Amino acid sequence: MGVKVHLLKRVAGPDGNWPAGSTIEVDQAQADALVAGGAAELIDSMVPFVAEADVKAPAEAGEAQAKAKKETAVEKPSGKKEKAVEG
Repeated sequence: MGVKVHLLKRVAGPDGNWPAGSTIEVDQAQADALVAGGAAELIDSMVPFVAEADVKAPAEAGEAQAKAKKETAVEKPSGKKEKAVEG
């Protein structure tokens, strides 16, 4: 069974040619060589740790998004509301 890697650089060889950003499956030796050379990172290393307390239920997430939308609305002199543009 192979190891999945996320390519950071374009990789070409006898088995194919893959652009940066691709996810490919290679054997462990190839994965180690790609990672050591800075051309790839292991997929498992990309999974961030999320504390259980940071995970919100879908209803809570929807409420937070609705609140954020209300907070970004600004009133124009004409009385119409317009979204604030941050930049």
